[in-house]
Amino acid sequence: MQKFKNYMLPVAMIVGALGRSWMAEAAFLMPWLLFFMLLFSFARIAPREVTFTRLHVLLLSIQLFGSLLVYAALRGWNPVVAEGVFICVLAPTATASAVITGLLGGSVGFMTSYVLTSNVMVSVAAPVLFSHIGINGDLPFWESVWTICGEVMPILLLPLAAAWLIRWLWPRAQGWFGRMSQVPLYLWAISLTIVTGRTVDFLIEQENPDYWVELSIAGITMIICFLQFLAGRRLGRRYGDRISGGQALMQKNTVLAIWMSQIYLNPVASVGPGAYILWQNILNSWQLWRKGRQETKMKIKPTETVIDSTYNHWWFGNNHLTPEEGKEVSKRIHWLRFHYLKEVFVNGWEILYQDPEDFRYWELTYPHGDYHGGGPPSLRYLTDEEVLTKYKISPRYIPELRPKQEETVIDSYELTENLSLIEADKIYFRIRWLRQYYLKKIVVVSEEEMLYRDPEDRRYWELSYPHGYLYGMGSPLLRYITDEEVEAKYHVKPK
Repeated sequence: MQKFKNYMLPVAMIVGALGRSWMAEAAFLMPWLLFFMLLFSFARIAPREVTFTRLHVLLLSIQLFGSLLVYAALRGWNPVVAEGVFICVLAPTATASAVITGLLGGSVGFMTSYVLTSNVMVSVAAPVLFSHIGINGDLPFWESVWTICGEVMPILLLPLAAAWLIRWLWPRAQGWFGRMSQVPLYLWAISLTIVTGRTVDFLIEQENPDYWVELSIAGITMIICFLQFLAGRRLGRRYGDRISGGQALMQKNTVLAIWMSQIYLNPVASVGPGAYILWQNILNSWQLWRKGRQETKMKIKPTETVIDSTYNHWWFGNNHLTPEEGKEVSKRIHWLRFHYLKEVFVNGWEILYQDPEDFRYWELTYPHGDYHGGGPPSLRYLTDEEVLTKYKISPRYIPELRPKQEETVIDSYELTENLSLIEADKIYFRIRWLRQYYLKKIVVVSEEEMLYRDPEDRRYWELSYPHGYLYGMGSPLLRYITDEEVEAKYHVKPK
């Protein structure tokens, strides 16, 4: 299933292109697909999570006024090209952008708020802008505005109102929406199939095709994609979150943009967001590859026991590192502390961390603490016995982490039970600890499904990833299953 999700984008576009003659008949589904796609996404956003900062305002201003600027700059050359580029700047941020931002190390909370605010902004601005530059330009202005409002606002604003009303009237529904977290992905794939088919059908059936215009739109949107990415990162750096800034401006809800182009602009303009899908996915893939490469280089290797940034200096004594090499090791220690290792215990200047992958313990110290600023930092591997002796922490046997008799589900997904990110993180590492040190593995179906048994009460627990999204497998879940379920599903005779 995970491999299928990784190829869902090209599969949806290929199916849409091959079945273009049938996609026109399915076009009536688009408003409903967009509505429910946004409903499921907004249902995972609690009102208390929505915060507004100056960076939000600046990015929204670039999104709105930038779209007008590129349209004005290109309209004199070619109005169709101008419309295709305009919609790629105006389009709201993709609902999946928070997932990518989290994987890249940005602020999920910031992106969640920006997804919501950008959709609200577009729902208000689009009717006015489309009335000026769209195909309804021959209608009286206010008649055109109200016509477009009646079609756009329900798709963008009603899902938000419905999601928060459901959250208020039926709080338990959040658990159901959490378990259905993959639904927006499949709705997105169906929507992409339809809009791709309609775009391809129009391009093939048009009477007087101008391929130079279509290639120009595709080429300019590539430049626009990279410019938005760079502008967002530069602006975000000023406010301490360059990753979120870049993703907020660059990653667009292209399915919605294609649909709006086909309905309110020259249909050829839909080539712009169609090509934008390719450009933004190339950028996202490159960022994820670069981050993975950096993490591989930065992470602690199994053979390492000491990571010391002390360099050769008369104060520190002889050392094999040059000052430049010591600076690089110090940067690595900083990255490990704030982006990888999990803090366990603080004892003054000494801090105990745990590697989330192999569960080894590492102690941060400053061997030359008498030097100005504490001197170069050092990380040293501690054995389980040293951890128990010095910090009074039992790394292997922690009774409070074991499954309790009354527990039937251990879910690390923060939106299932309205958990905070810190609480969800603790449950995530509890599941990791149970798998690594306590539960006994019985059956491995795949990386996404395994069967374990509690060695004490002999109950069976099933590991799954029901909250997987476009990238990654999502948050793990352990669920108690009865002996009958074990025998029926895994063909294992319970002992």
